Amino acid sequence: MKNNRYISLMFGVACALTTISCAEEYNVGNEVDKDAYLAATQNIAGIRNSEGKALFTTVETAEEETAVEFSLSLNKPASEVTDAIISVGDASIIEKYNADHGTSYVPLSPENVSVNDGGLVVVFEGESKSDPIEVTITTDESMSQNVTYAFPLQVTSTTKGVHSGTDHIVFVKNCKGKKFASSAKPSGIKLFSCMETGSTNPLFHKSFMLEKSGLPLFDVVILFSAKIVYDEEECRLKIWNTPAISGIIQSDVVQQLHDYGMKVVISVLGSDEAGVAHLTDAACRTFAQEIANYCEAYDLDGVFFDDEYTYSWNHPGLTSPSTDRAARLCFETKMAMPDKMVTCYIYSRTYGFYKKIEGMEPGDFVDYAISDYGSWDYEDCYLGMERNQVAPCSANFASSYARWTATQNNLQRVRNEGFGGFMVYCLTFHVADVWNREMESLRNIAKYLYDDNLVFTGEKPETTW
Repeated sequence: MKNNRYISLMFGVACALTTISCAEEYNVGNEVDKDAYLAATQNIAGIRNSEGKALFTTVETAEEETAVEFSLSLNKPASEVTDAIISVGDASIIEKYNADHGTSYVPLSPENVSVNDGGLVVVFEGESKSDPIEVTITTDESMSQNVTYAFPLQVTSTTKGVHSGTDHIVFVKNCKGKKFASSAKPSGIKLFSCMETGSTNPLFHKSFMLEKSGLPLFDVVILFSAKIVYDEEECRLKIWNTPAISGIIQSDVVQQLHDYGMKVVISVLGSDEAGVAHLTDAACRTFAQEIANYCEAYDLDGVFFDDEYTYSWNHPGLTSPSTDRAARLCFETKMAMPDKMVTCYIYSRTYGFYKKIEGMEPGDFVDYAISDYGSWDYEDCYLGMERNQVAPCSANFASSYARWTATQNNLQRVRNEGFGGFMVYCLTFHVADVWNREMESLRNIAKYLYDDNLVFTGEKPETTW
């Protein structure tokens, strides 16, 4: 009984202290935010692109006119037929995004954008998505190839209980006149190559072409790898380059790959000092800007996050590692460079993103997720991610089992089940007993992912760094 009275007394003291603390901090005199309550009863109308993305779309224009499809999306099935108008918003929206995120996108003139059918879209009762509508972008001589343009799409509806959601920003890059404006194949599946930059020249990817389409085999080259380190003198996190990475990005290699329609992405790996899953919110924001500046300076197309080889996090701006920390870094990076790719390795703490961040699902701020070698572990790794954003069952060309992952069965499964990519690691011509297996795998990829035949030009460029 004495113990019970003591517990009751302490409970009362705790309650009293809590009451005092709340009384000191209680928020009075401000309007209560009602959005959380309205969301439970009202329908929010947003715009999604053909890949299911809600906030950002990047369009590379190769022709005078480029048509892109968008749909109206509701957060729950419509209780009645819902009409809405998708229209081009004011340039001030782009200017505000630049001011908020330190970006410098140039507003695209409304004269260069038209929405078919007056922008009218309809969602029928019981459904949550409209049929797609085309937005046509016109490229003219005034548009530079060295500038990224942007325009906002907005949605308005007069249907009772339906409210407009977040604007959708479309980024436009003028690729008109390039030898290969894009390496995209009809199947829509992207072939990623994560390469060891210390041993193989990235220009080796130009040596693999497709016979029928005449397109390059590879779509995205991942430069493996830069590292995240802590600069003691400047007291901040920064990107550290290996000699090979420095040699590549300070040469014309990236431009040559771009001329073949390929994207070039920098891998960011952990170090003894810091990792991609260890940053506080404030550090995520500043390091995301570091990545954005780095990609802009070297004309890179995005980042590939890999959470490996980090055993300490004792510097300012770092905290104990978690998937939440890695997700926050991905989010901040996407906001800092929304026209570029944010990709993750489905490994360690760079997967398992199950929470929204500031209302955005991980599937909207992680563009592609790439699995470990031979792994099909992809389901529900990222909230809101579609299968066309996943590259499962990667092949390791540094190992003798490479031939077993790029087999007919696995590649057909990638295609038939609607996945969006496939990755090979360590493409090389320096290891004789692996070369035949590499070629077998690449021929399989050409055949079963692209209905084509592989053409090897014979070029084997050596490294010069």
